[in-house]
Amino acid sequence: MKVSIITSHYNQSRYVAECISSVSSAEHEVEHVMVDAMSDDGSQEIIGRMRHDRMVTVFEKDKGQADGLNKGFGLASGEVLGFMNGDDYYLPGGIDKLVGQMERQGLDFVYGGQINLDCSGRFASVSVPDGSEPGQIGNYSTIFEPACLWNRKVWERIGPFDIGKHYTFGWDFVAKVIQTGEFKVGHVDDVVSVNRLHPERKTSNHNATREREIREHLDLFGDEVCRDLSEIVLGKTGKISSFSKIRPAVLRERFYPVVFPILSRKYSCDDLLRMARLFS
Repeated sequence: MKVSIITSHYNQSRYVAECISSVSSAEHEVEHVMVDAMSDDGSQEIIGRMRHDRMVTVFEKDKGQADGLNKGFGLASGEVLGFMNGDDYYLPGGIDKLVGQMERQGLDFVYGGQINLDCSGRFASVSVPDGSEPGQIGNYSTIFEPACLWNRKVWERIGPFDIGKHYTFGWDFVAKVIQTGEFKVGHVDDVVSVNRLHPERKTSNHNATREREIREHLDLFGDEVCRDLSEIVLGKTGKISSFSKIRPAVLRERFYPVVFPILSRKYSCDDLLRMARLFS
């Protein structure tokens, strides 16, 4: 199966070469559609030097990452689709593991695990799926979009991304895929991609727009427990944290002692244990 990976990119010159190399190293036939929103940090020159015959490049302004990705998907020719951020990358064999699982199990949508690196490039955390993630998808995302692939009929049914959302368009897309119940979803119990946590990345900016979008996502897809939890965290910290990326020791020492006593007034032990598993 031919695969198309889309990258919507802007000013990530420190990382974009590794992104491109990780896509081109796959054993499967992979088309890489790179949509650059007129970067001015030397990225365009790097992309130009690394361009190859299976790479499509677009250099033009867009209305945000979702818009850039939609442009890329509109140009993609593969039967299998996915996207990778310009500052992240696939692990060796990552794409091939995902595609192989799609072929073996006849999947429409497949996801794998993700390693998170801190701003110094050091290991921060890892998420390895166990198959329970679709049941949690309406809450804080435990399926990471750059660690996913899907077939074209999924995109035609659920896409394009909502360009009105700058932070949660991927969460919404995956939640809709799961909640329609129309597609065969599976996973590989291995890590396939690397996510960089650094100050310049868009999701490091905990602003009012991001918080509003997360609230809206939870209103549409989340359950009562997680909506309450987000409100507590907003009230305590002024922002919604990405719980899946917080080290378990930090959760145990600093988060649970504050939040769980409050929630225990309303929820059962089973609910509290479910949240502990979800957020650690």
